[in-house]
Amino acid sequence: MRIHDVLWAAGVLVGLSCPTAGQADDGSRFAAIWVKGSGPAFVARHGLNSQQYQQEFDKLTGEGFCLTDVSGYSVGGQPHFAAIWVKESCPTFVARHGLTSQQYQQEFDNLVGQQGFRLTLVNGYKVGGQAHFAAIWQKTAGSEFVARHDLTSEAYQQEFDKLLNQGFRLKLVSGY
Repeated sequence: MRIHDVLWAAGVLVGLSCPTAGQADDGSRFAAIWVKGSGPAFVARHGLNSQQYQQEFDKLTGEGFCLTDVSGYSVGGQPHFAAIWVKESCPTFVARHGLTSQQYQQEFDNLVGQQGFRLTLVNGYKVGGQAHFAAIWQKTAGSEFVARHDLTSEAYQQEFDKLLNQGFRLKLVSGY
């Protein structure tokens, strides 16, 4: 399940971290979608440094929440994360953050190529001018897919055109 699948759950908010009045603007900006309706309980957090994000991940997955979306970004040259967890039964999954391009490729090759996982979310973000990735892989069946990262705008367009002509549909894109 991805963010577009869970946003309808906005009527059952369990927790949302929000800045308090008078809190200094750290320069971070967010784009989000809210949809009115009911659904399973969920927790949304933002402004988490890497350690805080890992602590929330461990706590919430231990309470039966599934990570459905994670977005990395830089604040003051340090990585921060926004994420959504949904309270529901989820397939076996692996989530990673803070990966360099090479580490991400190694995880992808291992999880997809050797262990049969499917990439369900990848988010690219820059910290200190270097690309990093956060990703979610699930142990689920599905149709053939292709994933690419570290593409220039021109290379992205070429892949888009080539894959569209081969019958693939774009499911997710992350610009950074």
